[in-house]
Amino acid sequence: MTRYGLVNHVSNLLWGLPNYVLPLITVNLISPEATGYFFVSWTVVNFILIIPRTVTTSLFAEGSRQQGALWKTTRQALILIFGLSLPLLVGLWYFGTVLLGLFGKGYADETLLRILLLSFVPFSINSIYFIILRIQSSFIGIICFAGTVAISVLVGAGENAEMFVILILLR
Repeated sequence: MTRYGLVNHVSNLLWGLPNYVLPLITVNLISPEATGYFFVSWTVVNFILIIPRTVTTSLFAEGSRQQGALWKTTRQALILIFGLSLPLLVGLWYFGTVLLGLFGKGYADETLLRILLLSFVPFSINSIYFIILRIQSSFIGIICFAGTVAISVLVGAGENAEMFVILILLR
């Protein structure tokens, strides 16, 4: 029990790391002003990311209870995630600037919002896989996967910081 709890705690810390560090990367590598623009779009996209987070929590409960039906339950979770999210994603893709404009004219940057919206698909698939590893009690797999995702996202963000600056300057 202690080992399982410790592995889950470490993997949760790794899994959540990009969510806490990406705003710090923007403020340190770019500028506080750019961080403001980033953070508003980031917050809007995180609102939609609640859907895969909550559905995968249910998948964990159901999958742990009925491991024999894990793939059927996983398929249902994917259908639910994309079924609930698709209208919101499409709406934000086309009308997101209106929502961002409520925070001020300078925040209505559809390019940044769209780039962040594109992260929904890999985030959802990774979230499903993360939960499957938990259900299967793959301790090494959970930590390796969460660590790999965290490092990939953070290194990718650091490497592409210049592109982000260009997007901010072009608005």
